[in-house]
Amino acid sequence: MQFEIDFSSSGASVLDFNYRYELSASLYKALEEYSPTLAQDLHDGSSRSRLKLFVFSGLSCLPKSQVVQYGERKGFQLGSKVWMRFSSIIPEIAYGMAEALQRKKDIIVRGVFLKVQRISLVRLPDFAPSTIYRPFGQAGMIVCKYEQDGKHFFQLPDNSVQGIPGCSELIAENLRHKLLRLKDVNNDLFVNYLSVSGLDEESLRSARISVDFLPLVEGRSFKTGFFRIKNNSIRAFRAPFRLVAPEAFHRILWECGAGNMNSQGFGLVTTGLQERR
Repeated sequence: MQFEIDFSSSGASVLDFNYRYELSASLYKALEEYSPTLAQDLHDGSSRSRLKLFVFSGLSCLPKSQVVQYGERKGFQLGSKVWMRFSSIIPEIAYGMAEALQRKKDIIVRGVFLKVQRISLVRLPDFAPSTIYRPFGQAGMIVCKYEQDGKHFFQLPDNSVQGIPGCSELIAENLRHKLLRLKDVNNDLFVNYLSVSGLDEESLRSARISVDFLPLVEGRSFKTGFFRIKNNSIRAFRAPFRLVAPEAFHRILWECGAGNMNSQGFGLVTTGLQERR
């Protein structure tokens, strides 16, 4: 389930472009203060290296952010109204994070103070077998990674090299992997998700999933961005896409995001082609 959180800021705060790790740390800190057990489950889990079924978006603001120079670096000036979303397929984590932020009342991201104004549950869409999605917000990006010879590489929608999985395949199989991960975390929820789609575990593993990218704007297929998470360079992209699949895959996409690095602020999606604010 997705929650949207509205913040207020001074309207004069400058935030470094590479803020996602610090934003994730602020979210984890708020959850830890509210429930150390939930925070431990989300941050480490019973298997530290395994997939986390949690996603959050980047920050959006009004007036829209302006790129500014501060010192030797560039960042953006936040508007006075700031918002983001977070989501998890695990109700305890989603509601726990909402309650934690409501109680904490504010977070600090790279020295920028954000005061919580409102937290609201986002209505679940009516999922059709074929639905268009886009990265949520002004800063929404998707990361697609693949491994080759023990190294990780980033894929973009227009890359097509024989023997290397494309973004469409990577997103599709990542959704399948997330559903199978749900079985380990909450088997009752896993069974319920499959039942609404008329699937069982065997048919889930062979179900057809189609991901087709659509133009970002007329004359431009997608936008790319480079980010730093700790000491790692991340290449991400922004583009809408059409998902054609049984309902369970739409639900896991909505709840847990598209692609990789969801718990670092990439891949949260909403429906449709255009922003509404």
